[in-house]
Amino acid sequence: MSSVSPTSDSLFSVPLEHQWRIDFSGAMDVAKQRATGLDQFIGDDANRLLRYVTTDDFVSQLVEPDRLTSPVLTPIVFTGPSGTGKTSLAMALVSRLMVEIENRSEETLLPFDEFPLAKNEAVDVDSKPVYLTGSEFARRFYAAIDTDTVEEFRQSILQSAALLLDDVQQIANKAPAQRELESLLDQATDHHLPVFIVCNTSPAVVDGFSQRLVSRLSSGLIVPFHPPGAKARSRIARNLAEIYQVELTEDALELLNNQFEVTVPRLEHLFCQIKLKQRISQEDDVREVFSDSSTIDATLLQKILAPRDEDLQLMIRLIQKRVAKEYKLNVSDLKGNSRKQTVVLARGVGIYLIRVLLGSSFLKIGNAFGKRDHSTILHSFRKIESLYLSHTVNDNANLTSETQTCKALAEPRCSVDSTKSEGTQTTSDVDIEKHATRLTAEQKKTNGLIDRLKQELNDLFVTQISLD
Repeated sequence: MSSVSPTSDSLFSVPLEHQWRIDFSGAMDVAKQRATGLDQFIGDDANRLLRYVTTDDFVSQLVEPDRLTSPVLTPIVFTGPSGTGKTSLAMALVSRLMVEIENRSEETLLPFDEFPLAKNEAVDVDSKPVYLTGSEFARRFYAAIDTDTVEEFRQSILQSAALLLDDVQQIANKAPAQRELESLLDQATDHHLPVFIVCNTSPAVVDGFSQRLVSRLSSGLIVPFHPPGAKARSRIARNLAEIYQVELTEDALELLNNQFEVTVPRLEHLFCQIKLKQRISQEDDVREVFSDSSTIDATLLQKILAPRDEDLQLMIRLIQKRVAKEYKLNVSDLKGNSRKQTVVLARGVGIYLIRVLLGSSFLKIGNAFGKRDHSTILHSFRKIESLYLSHTVNDNANLTSETQTCKALAEPRCSVDSTKSEGTQTTSDVDIEKHATRLTAEQKKTNGLIDRLKQELNDLFVTQISLD
């Protein structure tokens, strides 16, 4: 892997050479070695920190003997949702690390097995990086206990060139495995062993992790991964179009980029769908869609990816179930006439998600929610949309806005009460501030829920596109 390559002011790419450069020892899942058709990781401002992590300067800090004791680099923890490229990029970094070690051993005229990567330990010329999933790490450790080979298990890791522990969240609620990992991380620091750990979320929020393990993982460098932003997604879509030999017009690429804010594997799935529909274009019902053109514009792309009515109904029901579960309700509550605050909020969130993700008409949405009038559905949608879009990063601005709203609502009441007791108000500024704070917290919670459901459902709906 060469150093990070800037492709524009905000875009960067990292070659993924690990597939043919490094053979990992350990339990390597073949599926992990099969990345997407892309031969590079493409990032933008959504993953700005990754630009530094993939530079020569960063790799040098892992290799240079006089800088190996830096605690901020031990371990390196990649966090983020599935499909964001954590494992692939970690493997690419290990590959880059091995190349750097070999180059530096030649520059210093030291045999490779004497290069001071490990303190008081010689790295065998045949040593390889170790790849283990969290579950495989636990299984092997428990097997070592049964066979009285725990020390051999530890040395097989400590004497390796690097450790890549994937899906570490799999050892949650496994206290013995967690204690062993804690011990290994401490020893890895002493041995100057590069350690890369992949987790689907921040270690601090993994349910079932001990505080000691969380502290040990957090003492290194935590690098969050996010789905590609608009610019990176656009570049990835162009590369996939070339790989799958699909000709898309600019408006089609823009539609694909804006409508599907998904991870790379999901985006690749879309191109698989498009390619498959092209291949079956000789069928009568599909020929009408593709006509005789091999170039796909935005209108044609919408026809290709448009789900059937039956699929839409299934997706609507899925959204209703997800929202009901989040609010600890039944779907029947969302369709009923209850005016309880929680039910009204959940119903509004469901309406908002169906409209945004599926583009269903307010009439169809109304039918799905107990045959409500489309004007009622429109009101609910606008209410949640206003709540969602009005949220800004500046919490103080939100609090001020909420406070002003609360004061405006309280004024009539205060004026009436003032006739009873001059100079006395039943609603104090303190009460207003507390109420505003509560509203802001509820707004943040609702917005966070909407963001999470949008991402989960968006990813899921990509796989629901019909091939019929």
